[in-house]
Amino acid sequence: MPLNAVIQTCGYIAMVCFALLLFPQIFLNQARRSTEGLSLSLVLLWHASAVLIIPYLLYLDETLPLLLQWAVFALASVLLELQFYTFRKGKGGEEGGEEQGMAVEELEAVVVKEEGDKWEERMDPQVRKLKTHATSAPSPSSFPSSPPAPPTSSPTPFLHLLLQGLALLLLTVGSVIALLSLFNAVRSSTSGAVFIKVVGSGIASLLLAVGFLPQLVLMCKTRSSQGLSLGLPLLDVTGSSLSILVLCLEAKEEGDDVNVGGVVPYAIIVGFQVGREEGMEGGREGRCIGLSL
Repeated sequence: MPLNAVIQTCGYIAMVCFALLLFPQIFLNQARRSTEGLSLSLVLLWHASAVLIIPYLLYLDETLPLLLQWAVFALASVLLELQFYTFRKGKGGEEGGEEQGMAVEELEAVVVKEEGDKWEERMDPQVRKLKTHATSAPSPSSFPSSPPAPPTSSPTPFLHLLLQGLALLLLTVGSVIALLSLFNAVRSSTSGAVFIKVVGSGIASLLLAVGFLPQLVLMCKTRSSQGLSLGLPLLDVTGSSLSILVLCLEAKEEGDDVNVGGVVPYAIIVGFQVGREEGMEGGREGRCIGLSL
């Protein structure tokens, strides 16, 4: 197979891996109806990197597949942020109600055997308090009669979720448009060109590279990777490794040196994933690496 064909094939596979990177986590969160075990900082940092990269790619007139990759990645970031909003809000609602119900059930009478076959019921103070409150509650007939309140319409949870999603999408699109306008405004000067490269390439790559660090810290503290989809690090390592391979093959094909600046972010990502495995092994043995916020 020609070298150019290998480069294109590996490049497209890497783009697919990065585009679908967050979807295994989205499916896992939905199945568990929880975002526990996933760092919100990771999602926010990666979302920010996508917001910086997309206008940079538009500024450079990059190919449509690359733009679609980052557009899908940004959309997946929005979906994850919506899951954080939905499931963590639900903790105070449905899940909170379930916990309260379980707590009430656990407040049961404690039976103590005394002399002979005589049993005496000793109630937990919280149970006694609940019973006293129930017996002292006023009956409905004791309330003064009043005309029924007019029916009020409140937004449904779905409407809340829809509004949150639209707000995040508008914020993302607006940020992309604002940055693209800024890039076009300063492109004529030398310092402006440097600024564009630093923001669209340097800072965006840095956010993408170190984005997994909060997740690594979280797993090290909890000594558990429960809640993190296996597909996320698998796609991350695959896409990063193929990207490094593409950069090396492109340098070989053109007879130039390898672009170290392009390789470093992907190498950091692979290193974080290896560190995650080491951290988990250390956590299981009580030797969690000393990372803390």
